[in-house]
Amino acid sequence: MSFQEQWLDLHVALLYSFKKKEEVIAILKQLSLEDGYNLVQRLIDKDPSQGQAQSSGSSGINRIWRHHSLKTAEFSSQCLLTTALIICPPPNSLSSLAIQLVNLQKRIGNSSQAVIEMLHTLVDQNKLMTSAHMYILCATLSEEVNRFTLKIAYYSLLILNKNIPFHSSATI
Repeated sequence: MSFQEQWLDLHVALLYSFKKKEEVIAILKQLSLEDGYNLVQRLIDKDPSQGQAQSSGSSGINRIWRHHSLKTAEFSSQCLLTTALIICPPPNSLSSLAIQLVNLQKRIGNSSQAVIEMLHTLVDQNKLMTSAHMYILCATLSEEVNRFTLKIAYYSLLILNKNIPFHSSATI
């Protein structure tokens, strides 16, 4: 991990910990979706609850990771997935962002029902999402998530959004 990546991770975590969500969003908008995905993955990996040793010896930085890494990762992941759901045609990273968010929710300990409700909320808020986005999101959930209740989530997303327009410029 480069020095710039470490600095970005710390900067985003501190902004989130001080409730500067608009500034976190502004930083995420400057990143590509792939770079955002990598940022979220680094934040997830910094969670000390998995018994991983932190590279920094500073107890203050460790406290930031202990209290804010997963929360910052969750917020950032939701922002990135929301962005991916409005880009037309759907970006190649849409599937990986959806998988990352669902796996993060399971790691945090959220119930399957909470994950389903969170996905519904993200989909409901995206009025610009096309049927191509929905197809990719549902296919990803059905292929990658093994829990039965989350498989039901993608069916309920289909039923909930059955009238999403299909743009011919969208590729599947």
